[in-house]
Amino acid sequence: MALAEGETLTRLTRRDIASSGIGSDPKAIAAFEALQDAAFDANPAAAAEAQQTAQQADTKAETAQSTATDAATAAANAQNRADDAYDLADTKVERSAGPAWAAPSGASARTSVTAYTAPAISNPPTQAEVQALANALQEHSQAMVALITDLRANETLTP
Repeated sequence: MALAEGETLTRLTRRDIASSGIGSDPKAIAAFEALQDAAFDANPAAAAEAQQTAQQADTKAETAQSTATDAATAAANAQNRADDAYDLADTKVERSAGPAWAAPSGASARTSVTAYTAPAISNPPTQAEVQALANALQEHSQAMVALITDLRANETLTP
């Protein structure tokens, strides 16, 4: 573009360059200054090189802005997930109450319980065999009373 009669070229200051929309990126300002110098020197090769450098700086600035925007979005998403996790940390999981368990009655025992192995029963059963079954049933029944009592006490079973 040619100058009109009476017009002269004026060099822009760094402040003018920064406020012109290029921004404050030192590489962009340096590229613009190089372009300006080339134009003043009327050196087309230097002007073309400076223009290319300026375009590269502009592309890098756009990429950096995009990366910064993506990082800000990722940080906001992470903050939202952290907020959600914090909110859930204080939330109790509701459980189905299920049927209510009545308090057991009778003797309870919290002694060790041995798994019962049923003996072979004769036909007809002897009194000793029947008594052994009754004793094993009583031992396990007392353990069940203790277990149900404890589960009701800590509300694992609905009282």
